[in-house]
Amino acid sequence: MSAMETSAAEARGGYRRFFAWTAGISLLLMLAMIALEVVFPQGIRISPQPSSILADALGTHAGTMEVDIYDFQLLIMVVSLVSCVASIVGLLVVAFIDSIESHKARRRRAIEARLRHPTAWNPKESVPVRRTPPRNARLRALREAVHELE
Repeated sequence: MSAMETSAAEARGGYRRFFAWTAGISLLLMLAMIALEVVFPQGIRISPQPSSILADALGTHAGTMEVDIYDFQLLIMVVSLVSCVASIVGLLVVAFIDSIESHKARRRRAIEARLRHPTAWNPKESVPVRRTPPRNARLRALREAVHELE
């Protein structure tokens, strides 16, 4: 294997590890956010008073623009879902590229083996090798020769 093929294989291994870790961490984060949603279905409010009471007390409608933790939780869940799906797609792409490269390497080794040992893969085109007849055929030929002499 040349230096370029080795570095490409190492890079694909690094990509595989990166995508696997990213998918695992984002999946755990997404499951944690879903569990938080199950435990606290109404969401967690920062202030004990509803936002409409605060907006009326301040005399403005700025309370409607306030961001509570529930929105942040949804944002984290969506980002982790997208990250998890992208990492799984990345893993599939790297696995597909690895399978193509391994198929090419197997074909290359098979071609090299054929070039090294041409008789092993096509005996019809190889140089004819003188084969000795089987032992019992030689015995028959010897008996025939002896019977002819008699």
